[in-house]
Amino acid sequence: GRCHHRATILPQLYTFNQKPRQKRTPQTTLTRPRKPRFYWHDEENIQKELQSFWDELHIPIHKFYPDNPAPPIPSEFLLNHFKRNDLRWGIAQFGGRDSLSHALNGAVIIPGKWKEAKELEIIQSLLHLIDSDGGDSACSTRRNSETR
Repeated sequence: GRCHHRATILPQLYTFNQKPRQKRTPQTTLTRPRKPRFYWHDEENIQKELQSFWDELHIPIHKFYPDNPAPPIPSEFLLNHFKRNDLRWGIAQFGGRDSLSHALNGAVIIPGKWKEAKELEIIQSLLHLIDSDGGDSACSTRRNSETR
């Protein structure tokens, strides 16, 4: 009866291996459809995405930077926190935040260090959306409250 047993198990394995293949959907970043190939090489596209990043957070960037028409470039922490991996990837593709800022005629770069970023009014207007302390360790604030 050994041969018979093997014969029934093999087709099951085979169909099991086939299944995941049909499931593959086109790659998207969460709900955002994937952008065309050279999309992120064009600073106008990135500028549009940066603008929508701030718009979605209801931040009136022109109020904070009236003299600078280019939208500020968020730090990696902000991009991660608001799940904008696509934009983070785009900035990297473009050659990083400095290159992008230069291409956008001196767009403001939100500092990567959270301590510095928090000094900016534009970030202070966002703090209610960010519960954590920007990825810096929470030890310092906790310790202060314990030792009165």
